[in-house]
Amino acid sequence: MTRPFYILTALGLLAACGDPLPLTADRSDYSDAVLNNKAASLLEPTVVNDIPSGRATYEGQFTSSALLNDDSGYLMIGDVELTADFGSNNPAAVRGEIDDINLIDRFNSERRNSQELKGSLDVDGVTSLGEFNASARGDLTAVLNNDGFLRESNVDLDLNGTVVTDIDEADTLYGTIDGEGRGAFDLELTGDGRFTAYRD
Repeated sequence: MTRPFYILTALGLLAACGDPLPLTADRSDYSDAVLNNKAASLLEPTVVNDIPSGRATYEGQFTSSALLNDDSGYLMIGDVELTADFGSNNPAAVRGEIDDINLIDRFNSERRNSQELKGSLDVDGVTSLGEFNASARGDLTAVLNNDGFLRESNVDLDLNGTVVTDIDEADTLYGTIDGEGRGAFDLELTGDGRFTAYRD
């Protein structure tokens, strides 16, 4: 008996036929990004009076270990773009996007659930006195276990960080990222999530 479409939709199963998206980042890329995060964690916070006023865009990546449907052994990496308005307003807005999000089996990136997750997360937050916090929300979809069904998860992440200086004043954002996704599949960032983004 064929399930009615509305039942599949209610379960978050969006399509009856599909293949996982190929990875756009692998374990080597993940390791490189982790090293960047470790290096950024050693940078000094930028003195508030040395933060240039005006709008600045930062680009980088986040990394985290993750649970997929309570199953450990996964890694996540994605591209982060943030625009901070260091203007006269305090606090000031932080906006951006996280996309190109990859779910990687920690032990074997060729396994069936390793894939790029379709979709992106919108970032919305504030920055004040060299610190910032923001949320990243959106829907991500995946095809799991090669069953052909496109599943959707509603993802809500928290970003908290600091404006730091590498070469030029306030040229780097570094911080933590955590949160989860719930729906037809569940994701959870498991506590070691970090991100680094560099000013254009």
